[in-house]
Amino acid sequence: MAPVAIGDFSPVKNKDNSWDASISIRSNSLASPIEKSFAKYLRETLTVELRAAGLLDPSSGIVISGTLLDNQLETPIGQAKGSITAQFVVTRGGKTLYDKVLTSSAT
Repeated sequence: MAPVAIGDFSPVKNKDNSWDASISIRSNSLASPIEKSFAKYLRETLTVELRAAGLLDPSSGIVISGTLLDNQLETPIGQAKGSITAQFVVTRGGKTLYDKVLTSSAT
């Protein structure tokens, strides 16, 4: 696998993005530790993982960017559920190589 650079990660536009800064947990809220943005937190997490794998090169022509589409946490009494959905785009020289929406969830 070739080293990659990390591009911009931002919340989806034209939508109330209050969930990008924080999400409610019953009577509390959980805020992103990175610039009060879960999109930026996702970017930072990917950066750390790629750096640890020796695959991060800020000068690479291959760039991964993303859009945070949804971020939810449900905490009823009993069993909690959470999910995050993001669109990841990989480009090389401005040409799109990969464009996919991925969702991860946990209960």
